[in-house]
Amino acid sequence: MWNSKKLAQLIRAEVIENTLAGLDKDGKPFKEYSTNPFTMPYQAIARKEKADPYLIWLSEHNKNSSNSARGIKYLSKTQTGKKYIKVLWWGGHKEYKKTMFGTDKVNLFATGGMLKSFGVLSVREKWLQESIFDNQKITLPVPEIWITLGWKDAIQAQKAYWNINRDRNMLGLPKPKLENIVGIYVKAMLG
Repeated sequence: MWNSKKLAQLIRAEVIENTLAGLDKDGKPFKEYSTNPFTMPYQAIARKEKADPYLIWLSEHNKNSSNSARGIKYLSKTQTGKKYIKVLWWGGHKEYKKTMFGTDKVNLFATGGMLKSFGVLSVREKWLQESIFDNQKITLPVPEIWITLGWKDAIQAQKAYWNINRDRNMLGLPKPKLENIVGIYVKAMLG
């Protein structure tokens, strides 16, 4: 039996499918990752399960020197004087994603955490009229449904917010896709 909760789950599933296909809420491809060089602490890379073995080897063998290979390692100091290794990614986030996650395709699924946390937060419905039957016709009630989708984890919600601000808004569906889902729901309710 179809109900508004099932409709909400179907919409959620379609949003995730759309996102994994690399499409935003309007059905357009997500904005590509930047190719501007950037630096990050090596420790952030070394803790990742999918860390590039080359980077790990380079870090172990060249801790006190720079290297012009894929990521340049160099020592930097914090304000307290503590030394740490930084990595310069010449190819920007695009190169970083390709190295660390095996693809530079933007689908917001690097670790999976954000999409796993994405879900139905609430479903409310209000019936706009009662069923009326007279000799010639029947008028069926029509529900007005409010579905709230979002992130159940605050850290994942923050990641989503950052992506939305980078023109990678996954929260929604193209109008034709949404109308198709609602059409399936209405047919199931009537028949």
